[in-house]
Amino acid sequence: MPASRKPVLAAAACAALVSSLTGLGVARAAAPTFTVSPGGAFSGTATGTSTQAFPASLRDADTNSQVLCSGFSVAGSLRSGTGLPGANIGTMTGLSFTGCTDRVAFTVNTHVSASTPSTVNANTFASGTTVGTVSISSITLDGSNGCHILVTGRAGAPGFTEFAYADANARLSFNEGNLVVASITSACRHFAVGDIFELTGGIAPTAVTIAPGQTITSP
Repeated sequence: MPASRKPVLAAAACAALVSSLTGLGVARAAAPTFTVSPGGAFSGTATGTSTQAFPASLRDADTNSQVLCSGFSVAGSLRSGTGLPGANIGTMTGLSFTGCTDRVAFTVNTHVSASTPSTVNANTFASGTTVGTVSISSITLDGSNGCHILVTGRAGAPGFTEFAYADANARLSFNEGNLVVASITSACRHFAVGDIFELTGGIAPTAVTIAPGQTITSP
């Protein structure tokens, strides 16, 4: 066999091997799809009770300082149907924390509204629970003592918080994400720039039951 033909045959053999492996499922798995029913608008409100005074919190994960809130509400909408991609499966038009305190009273603004909605993305589904993300452009916290905290994604970019939704009880809960403390004023003694910031805490898990209850499955 002429030596000049050997590289050509070797390349052809490699191409055939790659094609064979792809056919066996070695290629990257396709993104999951979801079924949502009934879809449409949803909302939910959680308020403090005698057994749980604070149903929601925001936490500096590095110092474990928690802003506890006696009220928490959400509003949004989900697409309806089968075979839906997880990306942009819904929007959040309300994400409110009220009655908040951490040694002093805090006013919290998540900047999520009907005019500035957040994107809801579904990532995984297992055992009746969907896990995904809600985009967060920024959060501001203003304390009665002059403390002002700005929270964003890392490096000032838009961020996100993770959520988990359970079909069985229509419970929507929030977890960690990629949010960090971007800036503070000198009155903020229990927070630091660069600290990881979460919409949940050990005392208050930041969760709410939504209505109407949504059933989300995959596929």
